[in-house]
Amino acid sequence: MTGTDPDAAPAAARLRVVGELLARGADPDRPERHPMAVDAVIRAAVLNHFACLRAIAAHMPPVAFAAALNERPAINGQTALDDTVHRALTAPPSTLDSHSSRSGGSSGTAPARASPTTPA
Repeated sequence: MTGTDPDAAPAAARLRVVGELLARGADPDRPERHPMAVDAVIRAAVLNHFACLRAIAAHMPPVAFAAALNERPAINGQTALDDTVHRALTAPPSTLDSHSSRSGGSSGTAPARASPTTPA
């Protein structure tokens, strides 16, 4: 599932799976067996699974996590940050608002969205 979850149950289940995999020694920096060959850091970031991304970050050494965020996959050359910003800039306001504390979203930390004509 990509994007924000329809309710807390899928997000909690995904986070439990991530926790179990990490506890059993899974390496979040290992590329997947897929033509894109990206790792869990990029997948969690670009698919908006931020609780999973936080769990992965807590599991990895900070330098390794930073390197994974800045890795440029061969498929499109976009780092996790590039791709996440692109998704945010092209997402409908309702999707972004679901992460905002103003709308009771799950993160509680998202800043208010600036309009394209108004500086943040």
